[in-house]
Amino acid sequence: MWNAIQKQFKIQWRDGLWMKLVMAGMALFGMALMYILAVTTKEEKSWFAMGTFLAGFAAAVACLVGTGLNFYTSFQIEVGFGCTRKHFFASFYLYSLATALMNVVVLWLIWLIENGIGTRLYEMETEVAMMPTLLWLGPFMALLLSMIGMTAAVLVMRFGKVAFWTLWVLWMVGFIGIPRFLGASREHPGSVYGMLGKGLLGFAGALPLQIWLAVIFAVGVFLMAVSYRIVMRQQVAA
Repeated sequence: MWNAIQKQFKIQWRDGLWMKLVMAGMALFGMALMYILAVTTKEEKSWFAMGTFLAGFAAAVACLVGTGLNFYTSFQIEVGFGCTRKHFFASFYLYSLATALMNVVVLWLIWLIENGIGTRLYEMETEVAMMPTLLWLGPFMALLLSMIGMTAAVLVMRFGKVAFWTLWVLWMVGFIGIPRFLGASREHPGSVYGMLGKGLLGFAGALPLQIWLAVIFAVGVFLMAVSYRIVMRQQVAA
């Protein structure tokens, strides 16, 4: 088992390093964009940690997409050369989780740097204090996204284009549809989108945040169990 974990890190460490560089690049871009917006709009009340936000968004997308891109090839090579499916599944997930947690640490550092620069540059407090949220939500999101990314990769490997396009539709609905519904609930509450948005808000508010996090985690564990069963039966391509 330990050998399988070491092999994962040896094979994929470059991908993890590139991800950190992408996060740094997005952070610099976000800081520059925030500065331009602050100068052009002459905002005098607060500023937003755009660099931290964009770096976190890039890390989340990479956790989902990167896992899918690497999983199939790694499965074919490693299982084809004698690694057991059980050891491959565990080692790949542990690597994905470790990488996601390292991204959270990098995000913490980006926030500290950006907050220090922004507080001195704009001489005012940030609009949103991200660090308290990042401290507890960051590790949970790393755990959750690594589970989702692993499940998506396994489903695409098993069911091919059907799973890919189904997941793509779900992604687009979540990424584009939900924000639009929520915005319509405030601006056009009587419209179809507005009513959908109010329904989502009502559903989300039905339980405390801690309960929702526990439910989401339980769903993630269930998805991982399903993924494990699929991997145990998956054949290596000839």
